[in-house]
Amino acid sequence: MTTISTGQDSRESGLRNPDPPPEGSSAFEVAMHYLRFFESDFARARRVVKGRARNVTIWTAVLTASIAVVGALTAVSGLAWLGLVSTAAAGAVTVIERWDAMFRHREMWVQRSAVTAELQKLRRWAEFWRATEGSTEQVGKRILDRLEEILGEDLSSWTGLRELPQQRDGEAQDGNGLVEASPGQV
Repeated sequence: MTTISTGQDSRESGLRNPDPPPEGSSAFEVAMHYLRFFESDFARARRVVKGRARNVTIWTAVLTASIAVVGALTAVSGLAWLGLVSTAAAGAVTVIERWDAMFRHREMWVQRSAVTAELQKLRRWAEFWRATEGSTEQVGKRILDRLEEILGEDLSSWTGLRELPQQRDGEAQDGNGLVEASPGQV
């Protein structure tokens, strides 16, 4: 198995570009090279966004609870400056939630999980086709065609995640953040 090195940090949630397959590879080997790479890279990206989704949930809960605790301490102790701690925690929660809203970690985790499962299924089929039909050019093309379908579906799904919820419903926001009706909704 070829080791694929891209020099990027493994904590990055984006997909990386694969290295080209080794010189002289057959069509089947080329297809398997790319399939293994993308299966591995989607699994890596899935782990990253899963961890981020978990961290968002945990840290917003911890900070929100600390707001209540600090509020109670302020009331009991009469130390008004503790209100600043509570305000800072509320600000941190807001920043974390906006960051999560921008990158949609939970949705990305679900999407990356689905794509990883599809790629694993394709690898199982590829091994079956190799066992029953051999490492032929036709099998390699079938694998690469299906891989391209999966990657295309992922791109469409990813771009759908990037849209604002109002835009998915046929609405668009103007420059002031106000929702404008589309021509069919007037």
